Amino acid sequence: MITRRSYIGMDVHSKTTTCCVVSERGKFLQETTLATKEKLLRDFVKGISGERHLTFEEGCQAAWVYAFLEPLCDRILVCNPWKNKCLSGEQKTDKSDAYNLAEKLRGGFLEGVWHPGKVEQGLRDLAKTYDMVTSDLVRTKNRIKAMYRSRGIEIKETDVYNISKIEDLIKKLPTEALKKRGEILYKELEEIKEIREKAGKAFVESAIKHKTYNVLQTIPQMGPIRAATFIAHVGRPERFRTRKTFWSYVGLAVRSYASGEYEIDTKGNPIKKRGKQYTRGLVSSFNRPLKYVFKSMANQLKNNEWREGYERLVESGVRENMAVLTLARKAAAVALHLAKTGEVYDKKLVFQQKK
Repeated sequence: MITRRSYIGMDVHSKTTTCCVVSERGKFLQETTLATKEKLLRDFVKGISGERHLTFEEGCQAAWVYAFLEPLCDRILVCNPWKNKCLSGEQKTDKSDAYNLAEKLRGGFLEGVWHPGKVEQGLRDLAKTYDMVTSDLVRTKNRIKAMYRSRGIEIKETDVYNISKIEDLIKKLPTEALKKRGEILYKELEEIKEIREKAGKAFVESAIKHKTYNVLQTIPQMGPIRAATFIAHVGRPERFRTRKTFWSYVGLAVRSYASGEYEIDTKGNPIKKRGKQYTRGLVSSFNRPLKYVFKSMANQLKNNEWREGYERLVESGVRENMAVLTLARKAAAVALHLAKTGEVYDKKLVFQQKK
């Protein structure tokens, strides 16, 4: 018995969702616009017979829509909007967007965005909360420093946030309005610190339940928050086949550009040109929290546990910034390996020991 396969493209917005369905031969089957409600979207998908292959772009509602439609579909793909350029030309509408998504899914041209299960999603939500509060803390600190700098008041970096010296610092401000502003900012700073501590505690308590948490803690400079961040954003480490794919996800892979790589020799055969291939920095699409984790680890490891390896790289002619990048890659590779295998950290995994 031949089962019919349908490809469903959804253009999801906060109020409405436009759905287009095409057959496996590319025939347009139906198009409709619904309110973005769980029951309406579920009923629409249930009403399509045969195999259901569904896609929509990553966005604000993506995790919510994925959660209740995933059990109803044979395949569901949340695609990367940055790599999904519209094929509708100058005429861009909700209908054309949904139709193009369905067509691209049928042709296999979409690149997916990983979505976790319910357990991982809860940990990821706590990670976003901690990052959000941390951003607020940094923003408040910058405002306090700018308040003094804009009036030409020089204060040591170690003193500007010292709670015991707040009264003396506020007295240095020239006007009553600025002094009041300083009191409010320092009060805001203290409250955000308390909130951040609570958010971090809840984040770590949730991550401790994961089986790889204690394994990751054996890595030098991999503290509780960094281990929890790794677990929240990596999810299932098996989805990264090699360390190179993980480097690209973290933002530690180098992207290169080349054009006109070949030339014709005297015999008329194409040969590759000699010369250096030009590179243009690291990949631009990456997971920012994970990149911060491994870059900050590398900057600490170069002065502590991995100092010998760092100095060996620099002595061999590697630039200091590239040596730090190498340490960050090693840290990422080791963390991925331990998360996959459940082994305990061993320095031999990082640097080959001389006999």
